[in-house]
Amino acid sequence: MYSNVRSIMNKNKRDEIETLLLENQIDILGITESWTHSEIEDSEINFRGYTLFGKDRENVGKERGEVYCFI
Repeated sequence: MYSNVRSIMNKNKRDEIETLLLENQIDILGITESWTHSEIEDSEINFRGYTLFGKDRENVGKERGEVYCFI
């Protein structure tokens, strides 16, 4: 499953994604537009039963945005 979430820290969005993962038995989830930053811990966005892989934005001047893959 792929999702452009525009802020995964929005509680409703995170809960929606978790429900989709559980109900549809998704094996791999890719997320863009997470709007996260270095002060947000991986444990705050990880989903139970999945391994998190993330890639920080490397653009200087852009403070939000990582790409995540949950397997």
